[in-house]
Amino acid sequence: MRSSNNKFAFVCVAMGLFLAFFATGKIAWAAEAKATTSIENASISVEDQTWTGSPIAPDVEVTLNGQVLTANTDYSVDFSNNTDVGTAKVVVTGMGNYSGVATATFNIKKQTEEDSTDDSPDSSTQSDETLSDSTRSFSSQSTGSTSSVDSSELSIQSSTTATVDMYRLYNPNSGEHFYTKDSNERDYLVALGWTAEGVGWVAPASSSTPVYRLYNPNAGDHHYTVDWNEKEHLVSVGWRYEGIGWYSDDAHTVAVYRQYNPNAVAGAHNFTTLKAENDNLVSIGWWSEGVGWYAVAEGKSLVSNSYIYLDAGHGWSSGIYDSGASGSGYIEAQQTSELAYKVAYYARTWYGLRVFVNTDEGSSKVSYEYRQADAKQRGCTALVSIHFNWSSGGATGSESYIHSINANYRSAALQTIMHTSLVSSLGLFDRGKKSWQIAVVSGKNNGLPAVLLEICYINNSYDMSVYKLKEDKVAQALAKGLYNAAQAGY
Repeated sequence: MRSSNNKFAFVCVAMGLFLAFFATGKIAWAAEAKATTSIENASISVEDQTWTGSPIAPDVEVTLNGQVLTANTDYSVDFSNNTDVGTAKVVVTGMGNYSGVATATFNIKKQTEEDSTDDSPDSSTQSDETLSDSTRSFSSQSTGSTSSVDSSELSIQSSTTATVDMYRLYNPNSGEHFYTKDSNERDYLVALGWTAEGVGWVAPASSSTPVYRLYNPNAGDHHYTVDWNEKEHLVSVGWRYEGIGWYSDDAHTVAVYRQYNPNAVAGAHNFTTLKAENDNLVSIGWWSEGVGWYAVAEGKSLVSNSYIYLDAGHGWSSGIYDSGASGSGYIEAQQTSELAYKVAYYARTWYGLRVFVNTDEGSSKVSYEYRQADAKQRGCTALVSIHFNWSSGGATGSESYIHSINANYRSAALQTIMHTSLVSSLGLFDRGKKSWQIAVVSGKNNGLPAVLLEICYINNSYDMSVYKLKEDKVAQALAKGLYNAAQAGY
């Protein structure tokens, strides 16, 4: 009987670990709860430092009940406001046999004449106004503490602010977005299957406002906050405090918006500098939670590099208007123009994409065989051409094409992204991914990655009735396809 119970317990643990890995790309190993000693009353010894212009991480000695504790075994250390002249903060977090948090401060002082080097600011060149006795008081958002810094120190701060890139990643299994300044952590997660989405924003290397990072071992996701009380509350209900993730910009240069998904189990929060992304998530049911913290500058995501040329098929050819195919009471050129407009609208407003539609400047008079050249001249990174099919034999369904001879080497992957978006949203017969010698998708002369989509058969009344019923859904799916393509570097 005992043997049977042990086997059952082993199976349950194994299944739990498998589910945790599938959801989060990592296994959070469970350990037996054990008693720990709080370090909240520990003595922290740290010496004052001289300003260098870079973040300062001095040696810290932590003593509890007469015993000197061991760094990285009994505790971890984080610093805040440790770059500029003023009061820096030390945050010691218990680990192993110790728990809780203890804090201390140390001073970062201006270099004296004896300390100064040729590389340090020369006070003799500063203006009388800079060297005046005027002071500025600033408050710490996380601790409520205040300190006074004279204007000469502020001059040093503004000219030596260091920054770090904040990497943004996405877990396609759990739906979680993850943020880190550690490129090694980014690369590790990408190797596990996470999607790298570029640099989300640029953070100060240090400030008076730390952003705390926490992990939920039950749901498998992370949360980030500048609110000490929120951090403490989450720890009290089982979250693990992982220290200071990065810092918020005290100058409030660029807002990082925070949204909450009330329906999600994991990945419930999202953070972005893009107002369009914030507004889109709110429009589909997320809750806006205002500004989470501030960045020094917006990042450069992979999406921001993308500029897709959306070609509404037909229109003009050699100076003559070409209406394309017709049937079931519809004209192809009109349908392609309407759909391209809707796709571009969702791509721009929902995903913040840069998209050029060849009808943006009125009915395009660029012949379709020259639209590749037009896209390249505009600096576009890929081309997607929208068409409607025609058949004399009652054919039905959706298909897509790349060039059969001169396709850009990346066209096939782009075709897969956009073809999947089309057939999954429309639901008609999937006629497959094909190739043919079609000028608009040619990769000749360094042509762009390109795909032509045949939405459905315009002279098949059933096809068109289904399409018209799902036209908005198709437009949204194709916009999402453009976003996925942009994330893939198109």
